[in-house]
Amino acid sequence: MKPKNKSLQIKQSRRERPIPASDDIELPRLEPICPDPQEIKEPPPQKPLQVGESSYEGTRDYAKDITRYLKTADVEADTKAAAPSSSAEAAELKNAEAKGASRSRAPGT
Repeated sequence: MKPKNKSLQIKQSRRERPIPASDDIELPRLEPICPDPQEIKEPPPQKPLQVGESSYEGTRDYAKDITRYLKTADVEADTKAAAPSSSAEAAELKNAEAKGASRSRAPGT
């Protein structure tokens, strides 16, 4: 007895096919995805992406450098060496300071 509907006929024919046993199917050999654990190398440690101003690393380095400078350097001698050597240079520095302060939005400058 054949069914009247063709789709039912297809479904029935699929059911009648024998399902192959797993021994009958030959699967291809696959290479392992993960290599031997002894061959795996540790990735190098990553540095933070942001380095420079406003980074934690930059702030730590700056603080460390300033502390080391204040402990080891002769600050008084550096102050005297940075002083203007002539009155013309002193006037130039004073004008540069005034020009910078005129652009400042901070009160009292």
